[in-house]
Amino acid sequence: MPTLPSVGGSTNTWGGELSAWLLHDHNADGTHKNTAAQGPINVKAAPYSAAGDGSADDTAALDSASAAAIATGAPLYLPPGSYRRTTAWDLRADGLVMFGAGALKTTIVQASANTPILLLGRQFQHVSDLKLTYATAQPSTATSANAVVWYKPYLGTYERIHVSKAARGFHTAQADYNLSAGDPDGNYTFSCTFADWWIEEYSIRALDFRSYNRRSTGCVFRNIYSVNEPAGVATTVARAWEFGVWDEIVMLQCNIEGVNCSTPALLLNDVLNATAYGLHFERVKLVTGWNNSYIDLFGTASKLTVDGLSVVFSNMPNVANGGNTRAGIAKVGDGTFLTIRGFSQHSNTLTADERALVVSDGLTTAIVEITNSSHAGMTTANILINGTQPQLPVLKRLNDSRYNWQENGKSVTTGTAAPTTGTWAVGDKVINTAPTAGGWTGWVCTTAGTPGTWKTYGAIAA
Repeated sequence: MPTLPSVGGSTNTWGGELSAWLLHDHNADGTHKNTAAQGPINVKAAPYSAAGDGSADDTAALDSASAAAIATGAPLYLPPGSYRRTTAWDLRADGLVMFGAGALKTTIVQASANTPILLLGRQFQHVSDLKLTYATAQPSTATSANAVVWYKPYLGTYERIHVSKAARGFHTAQADYNLSAGDPDGNYTFSCTFADWWIEEYSIRALDFRSYNRRSTGCVFRNIYSVNEPAGVATTVARAWEFGVWDEIVMLQCNIEGVNCSTPALLLNDVLNATAYGLHFERVKLVTGWNNSYIDLFGTASKLTVDGLSVVFSNMPNVANGGNTRAGIAKVGDGTFLTIRGFSQHSNTLTADERALVVSDGLTTAIVEITNSSHAGMTTANILINGTQPQLPVLKRLNDSRYNWQENGKSVTTGTAAPTTGTWAVGDKVINTAPTAGGWTGWVCTTAGTPGTWKTYGAIAA
């Protein structure tokens, strides 16, 4: 395009200004510049031309559009439609922004069985407003049928995503992944926000955030809802959610619903500090026997604090397993720390032989504190079950009543007789909850053992 003349050769005159303005959107030969990279790349627009009709194979079109978006830094937009793929969509790129028209309008369908839908990860991604599904429901044997597979996502936001018919909804790849040549091995999640997810019809787990060879840290899970009732029938899985090898996790109103679990529904394994503000279990059935629970806190030094825990329309069945069935709202492992502030339940079927707020397996070092609890239907004498012992020898507070605590390293509990089971140390005490005139204040252990030697102390006047 020829430029307009400039008076006196100055580029600051009207000719120079107008020429500069014309060349802003045109090439020198007069043709329009390609300004597509300045706005979102539309996968339906030329040259990508994805059909989005649910039947055509859009794999090549979507791959071409995402390659252009990654190369130019432009956002990637999927208009309303159903986009059919036959391979995993590799979107592992720093700064990727991808969005649909909403989970009710934009759907990505994986037509190949036992194949991931999206591979996501790296830094500063923002993915939102999509539905991810499979052409047919994937069985638990399809261990690669993971709707989203993570590869070191950090400082990313992933929100308003609906997943259905996957074996796993969201899964951290159990393999090393390196962001660069000098990046350490492992695979983990760091400082991400996950919000407004709906995961349904899964056959292995809705959430599988097990770190690999490294620790994950500092993520927020907000308004996460999983349900597993295709055709109104709750499929049996090992567990619904699992987190493994983490530092900090914050959960804001998280819901596990409509599922049968052969092991605890939520497993926190080696999670050093998890805080949940609103944790809800509904229509969750514990389908195996001894020592099952809705929450399993496992791994030395794991900590969970829950502000607001509810269990409703759920089931603790009686399934014998070599003795009494023990089922709990929560199960604690050795060295763990559990705090529940506010527990409510209603409309549950509680038929286990021994059902408790907390169960453990003969442990001595877990720290449990529960306040503001509504535990009607729990076995009254076993609000906390510890193997063959009636109470854990640690602090436990229920509605500000202390059933069991420690004083200067010595276990103090309550009862009507000296212990006949469990391992005790010299100086451990049992306070008599049924004192009588002429009787004794309690019992003290004078020789360590199982249960050791116990003597009365504190004579009461007749």
